[in-house]
Amino acid sequence: MVAAELDFEVDVVVECTGIGDVGRAASTQLVSGGVMCLTAIMSGEPALNVDATALNRAMVLRNVVLFGTVNAGRRHWDAAAGALAAADPAWLRGMITRRVPLGEWTSALERGPEDIKVVVDLAA
Repeated sequence: MVAAELDFEVDVVVECTGIGDVGRAASTQLVSGGVMCLTAIMSGEPALNVDATALNRAMVLRNVVLFGTVNAGRRHWDAAAGALAAADPAWLRGMITRRVPLGEWTSALERGPEDIKVVVDLAA
């Protein structure tokens, strides 16, 4: 199923294919106030031509956020996995400074002075 076939709108789109048609189709399903994150680089031809004025107008009037993020390559993933595997388990456990049960998930969004990483515990 492609985004254009959905019969509902979405709040968040994470586009990770790098295919312009997929990104365009997904963006049409965003609600006003929605967020779209681009995580892949589009490549190949033809280049995507964008009317920046129309894009700006649509984003501002619909209060839509569009942002991109950089993904690491496989080499970086492997290096991070190796570093975590070699790390002291007690040090790693210390990174999680607070666990919150699912029923109280909103409290995880309130940053405490000692917080490093807050986890929503689905099993609690």
